[in-house]
Amino acid sequence: MLQNIAQSIFKLRNLINVQPFSFLIVTNPFQNALKRRLMAWLVNELANKNIRYQLYYTSTSFSENSRFFEQNLHLHQQVVVLGGDGTLHLVVNCMAHQLKPIALLPCGTGNDFARSLGFTMTQFKDAIFSSHQLQVDLGKVGERYFINVAGIGFDGQVVAHSIGKQKIGSWAKLAYLVLTLKHLFRYQAEPIALKHGGEPYHYQHFMTLFANGRYFGGGMKVAPKANIADGELECVMIRDCSLLTKLVQLIRMTFAMPLSPKVVKQMAIKEMSVLSVGLPIEADGEYIGLTPTIIKLVPNAILIKAP
Repeated sequence: MLQNIAQSIFKLRNLINVQPFSFLIVTNPFQNALKRRLMAWLVNELANKNIRYQLYYTSTSFSENSRFFEQNLHLHQQVVVLGGDGTLHLVVNCMAHQLKPIALLPCGTGNDFARSLGFTMTQFKDAIFSSHQLQVDLGKVGERYFINVAGIGFDGQVVAHSIGKQKIGSWAKLAYLVLTLKHLFRYQAEPIALKHGGEPYHYQHFMTLFANGRYFGGGMKVAPKANIADGELECVMIRDCSLLTKLVQLIRMTFAMPLSPKVVKQMAIKEMSVLSVGLPIEADGEYIGLTPTIIKLVPNAILIKAP
């Protein structure tokens, strides 16, 4: 009996020696000064701690990224994301319901999910090597997960028209702002039909958002009641209104001011059906298709490292 136990311990020790602790670092190919500094810091820290790593640059092909994770995730004990909401969106879609934690070094264009976490950059760095983890909810649009915000209508159209126009570095936010203002002046509102708990909602809408995090669009506080771990999504229904009123609401979001109850309705949901056909959908700043669809909350679906 003791001999069998000793043999088992020996085999386990050999297995541990064959598979040393390793990180998977995930980032997109676009570079900026902050990302270069964070990457240099991370690689140096891993070398000092004698931790192995594999660096993966994401592809524009969703299936190619999924295939990479299927083939390589088992080789690593932790994932580190260097990027913003788009890169994090890709990773959570490849890792939903996995027990392996994700650490984040925010250096993307928007970094809106990072804002909801509320960590300083020092805390984000500390979290990589911390034993603390947060169980975080995800949203789901059809078969696609999102970690921050999914939107239908105006923001979906802006994201759809930004495909293939990604800018690098400090010009990215300016390019997105110019595109937003361009579409704001020409956007034609359409009716939307929703169903929640058997109750229908019909209105001429500007944007309808489903928020897990509180911010979107590069720092606009659109859902102040949203919580990434409360088991609910915050649905923000923004009705069509005059151009001036739209501008006012966008400004109020930018400065974290309350939105006008005359044009904005907010409610907590776990699931909602979008019945309208042909409305553009974005999730975490990625264009994912057209309605109809079903939006769901998926509780405790991912692990995020905390300081």
